[in-house]
Amino acid sequence: MSKKNFLKGVAIVFRFWFGEIPYIDSFLMHYKKLGVVEFIGLTKSNNDMNLLKDIFKKNSRLASSAYLKVINKPAINPDELLHKITMKELNIKERFVLHLDCDEYLIQNGSQRYQKPISELLDENENDGIDLYWAFACSSSLKISKSFAVEWARKKQMGRTDKITSFGSPHKFLYINSNKYSNSKNISKTQILDSRLFNIYLAHFMARSINDTLIRIIASDFNYKNRKINSIDSYLKDHELPTRLKGNCYFDLLEGNIRIIDAVPQKNYNFNSEKKILNKYISKNDLINLKELYLEYYFLLNRFINKNPDFVKKGKMGIRNIERMLPKMSELRKLS
Repeated sequence: MSKKNFLKGVAIVFRFWFGEIPYIDSFLMHYKKLGVVEFIGLTKSNNDMNLLKDIFKKNSRLASSAYLKVINKPAINPDELLHKITMKELNIKERFVLHLDCDEYLIQNGSQRYQKPISELLDENENDGIDLYWAFACSSSLKISKSFAVEWARKKQMGRTDKITSFGSPHKFLYINSNKYSNSKNISKTQILDSRLFNIYLAHFMARSINDTLIRIIASDFNYKNRKINSIDSYLKDHELPTRLKGNCYFDLLEGNIRIIDAVPQKNYNFNSEKKILNKYISKNDLINLKELYLEYYFLLNRFINKNPDFVKKGKMGIRNIERMLPKMSELRKLS
């Protein structure tokens, strides 16, 4: 995407925790290139708040040309954090706001590209917002991102700041004069544009790499303390993969139809930070064993899908539902 003012007039609000340290500069630089000057990071612990403030301070490419703010609120998990925050507290300067996670990159697909800033597109049609649909990307490589992603029936929303009261969910805003989500009967559908009409998508990198997925799994109890999924030893003992790694294999095998070369997330990754986080939670031996299991599962699942093409559910099911329905390693071994 070449237009430097494509997101002119749009503030970016994002949630941050320490597991994003290797990838946060990539995220920030992508949106700076699209013309974003207002970044508001949301954290749920003092440690994460201080980390993000330090990142903002040290990023000279941002500090001299952007309005940067961190808001910290104690919360059980990232979703609760959103529900505790109102637009008034954010005090957003720009006329539009887009809430994202750090693995979501706005892109345009194909050669027919909308040339004006999105804010002008919304002003011309007097729209309150735009639904930005996911182009789902998942990579097994450590340093190479995929060129194509799968269109998925999930979305994030960009809305007009003065029309929004708070977050309805990570994917939708609550609007003035409505206690429902923006796509309810109280909000006319014509008020919210569909990004697919303009070949605009969010490249959602569910897994930037195997290492990224492992960081999300191993450290997830820092975000969702009620989840008990860190028993890496038990998975290795049973020669199985954690559910999310199985999902990583599945989504990596899907053939994408959305070109996402506008997003080059690995360009600004900090692989040393990624390695440091991994080493804190998993031994070198276990890491090698997990990656060997991963490659085996990837190979067996690919063979299984080729024999059972109806198994593929692109864009039709929730991500977690797909992950849960994937066969175990032991089942795939028997089938092979």
